[in-house]
Order: sequence, then structure tokens, then C-alpha cells
Amino acid sequence: MAPQIQSPDDSSLPANRDEWKALATSAALSEKIFILTPVPTIILDSSLRICEVSDSHLSLTNSTREDFVGCSIFDVPLSTIPISSLPVLLGAIRIAVSTKAVQIIGQPLGSPSLTMTPIFAASSFTYLVIEVIRQ
Repeated sequence: MAPQIQSPDDSSLPANRDEWKALATSAALSEKIFILTPVPTIILDSSLRICEVSDSHLSLTNSTREDFVGCSIFDVPLSTIPISSLPVLLGAIRIAVSTKAVQIIGQPLGSPSLTMTPIFAASSFTYLVIEVIRQ
């Protein structure tokens, strides 16, 4: 059965194209989309501190946003990332940042895999997006 799509109250919708453009470029919209993504996701800043975590990741790990935000990725339990070991995590981060390429970390069959996507502003490492891919 297809999911039910609910349309918002018309009064909350932008009235014209300029208002739509403003909404589309707003940080609030980007943040809302990220938080509500069905893909469990963690965003790290350039110092590898967690700056945001999706609701789907919180649900997957039975955690709260406060358990993650502001923590170094190395200070949270590996099971909440989820990854098998600290050396694997560190190696994948190093490769993703040094190559500026997406890294996919496979896990044993039945366990989630991870995708690490480095984000650069010009040539400066800015963020690392970690997504949990459920098999």
C-alpha cells in the first residue's frame, strides 16, 4: 500500500515564486529535510565533532540528539555509528578526506554498511556526512 501523502494547510505555503525561492534557500528548510531523511545520517564538522544527526539515526540507535551533538565521533559508542572498530572508522575518514571521494564501508552480511561523503568548500574540508545503509 502506498504511503498517505498529506498536503499542508494552504496558509503555510508560500504565496508566490519569490517566497518559494526564499524558502528553498533557507537554512531552516535544509535542516528540516536533513533531520527528516529516512537514511540514518550523522554530520561531522572539520574537527570531527558531530554537528547534526537525523531522526532516523536516533531511532535506529535508540538515542537522543543530545547523546551525539557536540561529541567527537571518537567519543560515541561504535555501536551507535555503527562500525566494527575504531581503526576502521579512522581509516575510512582519512581516506575520504584525503581523496575527496565517497567511501563505502562494507560490514558483515546482515549488518548495515556506511557511506562517508566528504564536503569541501573550495579546497578546505568542511563536513563529513556519514550515512547508514541498511541491507
